[in-house]
Amino acid sequence: MRNKLFSGIILLGVTSAAAQSPDSAKKIYGIRQNWGGVPLSRSIYPEIRGLLTNFKWQDIEPSNNTWNWQQLDSVMMSRDCNTPFQLMIFTKDYVPDWLFTTAGVPKVIEYNNNNDSVGFSPYFADPNYKFYFERMIDTVANHVKAYPNNLKKISEHPGLHWGANRLYRL
Repeated sequence: MRNKLFSGIILLGVTSAAAQSPDSAKKIYGIRQNWGGVPLSRSIYPEIRGLLTNFKWQDIEPSNNTWNWQQLDSVMMSRDCNTPFQLMIFTKDYVPDWLFTTAGVPKVIEYNNNNDSVGFSPYFADPNYKFYFERMIDTVANHVKAYPNNLKKISEHPGLHWGANRLYRL
């Protein structure tokens, strides 16, 4: 029994060491350029391992089920296709106003310790919010999946994100 346990520990250590080899680390670790201008070329800056692209939900879906892809498409078409990307959609205080005005999602006002209003967010547990949030994620994912194959290189280490009790990955 002791030999099996010892062999199992050694096997686990060898497996872990192989998973962290320097070659695999070069692929996933490095600089992710945050969006804020013209994407840098990996041929000039080889340490760039990916591009983090940030968008606001209110800009992508300005009215209920009406989609504005201009900014997203512009960024995607202008980037170096050899650079993997990570797509982030900001929610919280960047949700569309129509969620509160016509979709029935409660707005939660946030206060600090002095009882000053410091921000807001949608009520994330609301079933209406969950429905619209999931629809937004699915619609954005389907839009990106429709891009030509050379534009769809997702980061080697994309980071999976939770939202509305569901794990999302393109």
